[in-house]
Amino acid sequence: MIIVCLDKFKIMKPYINNLLELINNGEMDNTYKMSWIKSIVEVCEKHCKEEIHFDELSPIIFKYYWNQTIFFNLYQSANKKKKPKIIQYVEEEIESYKEKYNTSQPITYIRLRDSIRQTVIKKISTVLKENVSWRFLILNKKEYDIYSLDLENKTIKVKHPDVIKEYSDILHQAINYRWSQKLEDYDGSPRICKKIKGIDRDQTPKRKPLKKFHKYLDKSKRRSNTIQSTFLNRLVCTSSLKTSVCSVFLCIS
Repeated sequence: MIIVCLDKFKIMKPYINNLLELINNGEMDNTYKMSWIKSIVEVCEKHCKEEIHFDELSPIIFKYYWNQTIFFNLYQSANKKKKPKIIQYVEEEIESYKEKYNTSQPITYIRLRDSIRQTVIKKISTVLKENVSWRFLILNKKEYDIYSLDLENKTIKVKHPDVIKEYSDILHQAINYRWSQKLEDYDGSPRICKKIKGIDRDQTPKRKPLKKFHKYLDKSKRRSNTIQSTFLNRLVCTSSLKTSVCSVFLCIS
């Protein structure tokens, strides 16, 4: 038992160190690499399997970008005139949702996932094949042995899914931090890290409690219905604004 544990430790340490090296220092023209590895960590965390098809990763990546876009409209690359393809696909689906339901109210991916067209998922898988899947492994002209690629069949074979699962919390934190750093460079929006964390791993954005406003609400009861209505509308707007700026997931699992 001790020998087995020691052998596993010998595998875990260099493997996780290499993965963190790629996360922390990989070159990034956009946020594709972070969404890619984050989706892999999520699959390993839930299912702990070696072989993963791109079509399984694509909906998860779509989820990240859907939530970040519909709630915060964050820029995911330095080029604001030409957005990355996946972002374009997500924005098209968001517009389709708004038109279909005649609303501008943001909604999390988890509540709408069954309505997303499979053609979009296939197009994202194609982008993964052409771009990020092989680029992620390369740092300073060195290719790291995190997973093996079968581009023809659009699959990866993760070397140590059990290790990724065991260290998933650390990996998610590292990914969120790097993603937040790049979004601050691209977007300049305040409190990026909280926005990413707030929509992470299927959490739904929630408003902050209104307890601190109760004294104002009590006072408003003594006013006329018209004044009370106006006050409450302003209160809700203020609360919503603070929520959107200070804490929200969108989305990012």
